[in-house]
Amino acid sequence: MKRSDNINTTSKKYKITPLFWKTIVFIAFLSFVASFMVMNDYLPSPSVANASDPAALEEDATNTSSDDLTASETPVAEPIVEPVIVSEPAVATASAFIPKISDEYNLFATSAVIGDSRSEGLMLYSGIKEATDYAIKGLNLKSVFSNKFIYTPNGGKTTILEDMKLRTFDKVFISFGLNELGWSSKLYIDKYAELINAIRQSQPDAKIYIQSTFPINPDKCKFNAEQNQRILVMNQLLEELASSMENVYYLDLTGPFTGDNNAIIDAASSDGIHLNKKHCIIWFNHIKEKLKQMELPIYQISMAGIDGTEMVGQQIEVQAK
Repeated sequence: MKRSDNINTTSKKYKITPLFWKTIVFIAFLSFVASFMVMNDYLPSPSVANASDPAALEEDATNTSSDDLTASETPVAEPIVEPVIVSEPAVATASAFIPKISDEYNLFATSAVIGDSRSEGLMLYSGIKEATDYAIKGLNLKSVFSNKFIYTPNGGKTTILEDMKLRTFDKVFISFGLNELGWSSKLYIDKYAELINAIRQSQPDAKIYIQSTFPINPDKCKFNAEQNQRILVMNQLLEELASSMENVYYLDLTGPFTGDNNAIIDAASSDGIHLNKKHCIIWFNHIKEKLKQMELPIYQISMAGIDGTEMVGQQIEVQAK
């Protein structure tokens, strides 16, 4: 009997009442409602709820991978604005406008060389590689119009003037006078002018350079000393011709090859007429130096003049003829 009373007492102590079950059901219902509201954005997510907590934000950012971010959630960096530095304008000086001419400046690109056996030697020995070669032994101011010695692509031959119609040159160098020593001055100049006008038909923009005729050495060739006086007159006429025509220039090249007796120096020629290889190179270099002096373009300067007056924006053309 005593043991039975103890059992009943224990049952009454652990008896589950209806209120307990109601409490359990109510808590479960609240949990379900809260979960539903979070999933449908009725309540803030944990990351937003903890926005006021810096530690929580740092932890949430660490646990969030880039794959979890949508396009709308991807952070956009603020543009970096570089500071603008305004410098003082540079002061132009005269030296800034003067072009520097390199020794390697190619003055013979897209050029043509027309002449007799002397020019033939120039093309063979001076080192000119880019210029078109229109020089041949025996050519003169008459045969230049009819002599067909220029090879064509189909294997034929044509004249200089016909071949020039197929090309474009910016410079044309002409040298005639040796084979014309027996001509009258009028015939010589008339045929020279005729050749220049014919070239101008196919090369309207080219600069045409008339080269002076070198003297001869009467001690080494068939010509006599009087021919050198004749050559002086011819060169003077060539200079006048160049001055009378547009975009035509005279090149006085006799200096390095002429001695005190107005004849070609012994060291320059073995036959008294044609320049040797060394002096063909000197000839070529002399042409280049002349062109460098003549082809300085127009440039503007801003500086004080020699007398102290201001010269601003004036144009200066450096040109020698």
